[in-house]
Amino acid sequence: MVADPRSRLADATVMATAFGSRSSAGASDINRILSPGEKYDVYEIVELVGTGRESQVYRASTAEQEQVALKLFHREVPRERIFRQIRHASSVSSNHIVRHHSLPGHWNNGDRYFAVMEYVEGGTLRKRIETGERADPASLERVASGLMEALEAMPDLFLRYGGHRQAAGVALPLERVEEFRRRLNEYAAARLKPEDFRPSLELDGTLELGDLDDGTIAELLALAPFGHGNPPPLLAIVGAEVAGPATLFKERHLRFTLRQGRNSLTVKAWDFAQRAAQIQPGALVDVAVNIEADPFAAARGYPGWSATVRDLRPSQQTV
Repeated sequence: MVADPRSRLADATVMATAFGSRSSAGASDINRILSPGEKYDVYEIVELVGTGRESQVYRASTAEQEQVALKLFHREVPRERIFRQIRHASSVSSNHIVRHHSLPGHWNNGDRYFAVMEYVEGGTLRKRIETGERADPASLERVASGLMEALEAMPDLFLRYGGHRQAAGVALPLERVEEFRRRLNEYAAARLKPEDFRPSLELDGTLELGDLDDGTIAELLALAPFGHGNPPPLLAIVGAEVAGPATLFKERHLRFTLRQGRNSLTVKAWDFAQRAAQIQPGALVDVAVNIEADPFAAARGYPGWSATVRDLRPSQQTV
């Protein structure tokens, strides 16, 4: 038998109608999007975070005003799959994986299953793509390369494994997962040093704000198209002054102006709202920026390029 998600959805609609839970419900009504302020079980919906093939995720509030992530599964997703997914996720303890608060819930004796997780501020991959943010290719390659070396050190565990500089994957019996976890942790603990956990950026050079004339910008943009294997130049601006208050936009991002002498530059900083304390007027900072073409700015009558902050620190240079 081959499972067809569309057939399962249609079957779920028929079953829901037969049992009278939604006599006129269509597929979209069965898995409808909840609205802010709506209650689901004991949780009040604050906003929709994202949707996927099998679920919707909401930021929700408890009666004690605690913010949680409410994962609401589509009705056609099999119960066994939901319980297995949550059981596996709950068995992992990591600072990089959100914690599940409880076993799956099932409200109103026939409605959709849900899971409650800790809510962590951050963006989705889709939003990062839409805003032009990219993971550092060099970092991804180092991680993938290290994973392959680790897998090659324990081939006896796997039915098969493989990978390259961009990814690695394995297939192994379920009963060997715990051993794999233990041996991988031991492998990492024996090789990783504190500095391996310290993020770093590889700079292509430094510049003064006075260097950013039309000729320099044209030379930088001539290096495009940018992407994997040819990232946009990453340049350091050292000892720049924050010229005024940063502007918050879309709740998480900042826009502010840097100044060196008589020269200034307005920059964007994605997901820097939580670092606003470092960007106070008059502060001296060292900033790593990308210079890229910006067709949206050009369409609004501004120069057709923009500077995006990758990182910053309090300046180590005195003026």
